[in-house]
Amino acid sequence: MEKENYKRNTENFMTNQENFMLAFRSNVERFAKDNNLTIKNLSEMSDLSFATLNSFLYGNAKDCKLSTAIKLSTAFGISLDELVGAETIPEEMRNGLNIVRNFPKRTQYMIHWLLKYHQKLMAKQKSKNVMHIMKPQVRHGEGIYVTNHFEILDITDCKELIAPSVFISMYLPGEVYMPKYAPGDILLLARGGYNETGVEYVMIHEKRIYIVKKEQRNGIEVYSDIVNPYFSIAVGEEDKIVGYIVNVLCEEQNGLREVRGTI
Repeated sequence: MEKENYKRNTENFMTNQENFMLAFRSNVERFAKDNNLTIKNLSEMSDLSFATLNSFLYGNAKDCKLSTAIKLSTAFGISLDELVGAETIPEEMRNGLNIVRNFPKRTQYMIHWLLKYHQKLMAKQKSKNVMHIMKPQVRHGEGIYVTNHFEILDITDCKELIAPSVFISMYLPGEVYMPKYAPGDILLLARGGYNETGVEYVMIHEKRIYIVKKEQRNGIEVYSDIVNPYFSIAVGEEDKIVGYIVNVLCEEQNGLREVRGTI
């Protein structure tokens, strides 16, 4: 089997800080099961003897050589951290690796290019207190649509307005969400979200950006547009929730000013 064709979804791999060998064995077995691999297959692809693998998986060994773990990790195309279940890599980073490695090569190349592009943007900034800002556009005089236009926003003078959970900002074009949000408002978005009443989310669905809130309609939890009562979508059916709105800023000649804060 080609290495590129392996199923390498490690989300369900075991982690165990008190018994690495238990997690290690379990994860090797899961990888083998997910890919219909026998011990003989594992032996051939990892250059480990059948006896070594059989003893490792079904014997009473309390430990194994580091070289064994490295050979299996290399053969599987996953990190040693994930295979051993050591959790030395933060969860978000592991999740990112898990997502990217299962993309086609062309998509991986595109992601690499995008990262390098943003690295160059960051390198041009004198200040290190910056944030990426999305620049969507209004089409047909209504509706905000996703673009691939990003810039760097210098937040040096307003660090106290930026909650630790904020990871990106979005420039709001047009008058779609007037009067609550004005053209040129900068929405600061945080990861995840609350289930509390009143929290507003930036949502992407079919390439269009909506500002929505959660509510119950006919016993179903939905995201409903904050200005268009006719648009709603069941929670879970949206393409992407970017984040929830934590703060709103606007640009003026003397810098950024807070319009409305929630932190």
